[in-house]
Amino acid sequence: MFEYFNYGGFFFLVFLMLISFKMREEIAPLYGLFILVLVLIVYDAYASYSDAKSNLKAFEYGNTLTCRSGGGAYGGVQKYSVSKAEGWRVHKSYFIHDSLMIRADKCELQ
Repeated sequence: MFEYFNYGGFFFLVFLMLISFKMREEIAPLYGLFILVLVLIVYDAYASYSDAKSNLKAFEYGNTLTCRSGGGAYGGVQKYSVSKAEGWRVHKSYFIHDSLMIRADKCELQ
């Protein structure tokens, strides 16, 4: 599950907490916000982990998945059809075909 953990968000949260400890003025309401953000980060990691787990199980049963790869500031989202019949294989929580690796949580059943 920890490979789906948003470490950037977590370390930003820790950074904000350290700054708030230095200020020490009316930071009590911020503790609730910090805990809420931490819970949301852990929930997002668990949701991604459970999605990946169910997609890997569907793949093992021979179902075809539609997976997204890419999509950022410089490129568009590319979609791939992933199944055993098309030569894809599983390594940990990734689907692999030739040199392409797609995270299993970025897929959905067709």
